[in-house]
Amino acid sequence: MKFLNYPAEQLEKKIPFFGIYPMDFILETVFEMGLEWFRTTPQAPNLVYGNLLRPILKDRYGQSKIDEIYEWVKTTDIRITQSWPTSAAQAPSISINLANAQEVEQHAALDDFAEQIDFLGEDNKVVGREEIGYAAIQEELLLGIHTVGTPDKTKYLHMLVIYLLNSYVDLLDEEGFFNMSFRATDLSRLNEYLPQGLFSRFVSISGETFARIPKNEVPIIGDFDVRVKLGE
Repeated sequence: MKFLNYPAEQLEKKIPFFGIYPMDFILETVFEMGLEWFRTTPQAPNLVYGNLLRPILKDRYGQSKIDEIYEWVKTTDIRITQSWPTSAAQAPSISINLANAQEVEQHAALDDFAEQIDFLGEDNKVVGREEIGYAAIQEELLLGIHTVGTPDKTKYLHMLVIYLLNSYVDLLDEEGFFNMSFRATDLSRLNEYLPQGLFSRFVSISGETFARIPKNEVPIIGDFDVRVKLGE
């Protein structure tokens, strides 16, 4: 993990904000930025879909198909949502959902762990960890790419999503989402959770975030008042 290369006094600079990393909100902004870039940059369509110009594909697809995709994306309202589409009218859309999040077990309780990544001070206390706590979290998010009509547009939009993820990987790293990787599934038309008439493709994104949490902000419980009610 990249963030484990940083000693404690540098973590505050690398992870300057408190709280749990809002990966879904940041992804929403990234895709909005990416769609705006694609719609307003003349060379963008050929950068994303340039492989359609390969000799083996040129006759069937080629520049005319790239121009057609560009016109569709430019003139279509592609929604970025934080939930599944509940009707075909909400497509085309890119949905963002949390699939899984868990603390990275081998890095749990970093106060006791970090002799290789932190400096030990007097009495073997970890320097920089007395006031601030850290939690390494493995996150997996599920992107749904949804269109109506034919599966072709789902495939084209999927290619754009993958291109944007690769383009913004350094930005996501700078923002605090480390070691990102992704995998995709094939098209799915029969899905009991999605409306009829939708073609969907899914991209699962995984990576590590680092929660920075101030200690001693939440009141410490000193006493427990236990009451036992006996049966009458």
